[in-house]
Amino acid sequence: MPEGDTIWRTAARLRPALEGAEIVAFEAPRLVGPRPRPGTTIEGVAAVGKHLLIHFVGGLSLDTHMRMTGSWHLYRQGER
Repeated sequence: MPEGDTIWRTAARLRPALEGAEIVAFEAPRLVGPRPRPGTTIEGVAAVGKHLLIHFVGGLSLDTHMRMTGSWHLYRQGER
C-alpha cells in the first residue's frame, strides 16, 4: 500500500510537470461533483497524509487516495 513517503515522492515528481499547466482534458467517470474544465490552470500539487491533492485555479481540488495499488505516471509527449 502506498504510504506517506510514497505519496510525498509522487507529489514531488508531479509538481514540476503539472504546476502552471492547463488542463487539456479531464476524465473521471466515477467522480461526483464539479470537475475542472479544459483550460483550467493547475495551481499546485500537495501530499497530505495518504492523499495527493491537485489544486486548480478557482478553488477546485482533486483528492487522490491511491488505496492498495494506485499510482500516477508521467509520460513524455507522444508516449502512451
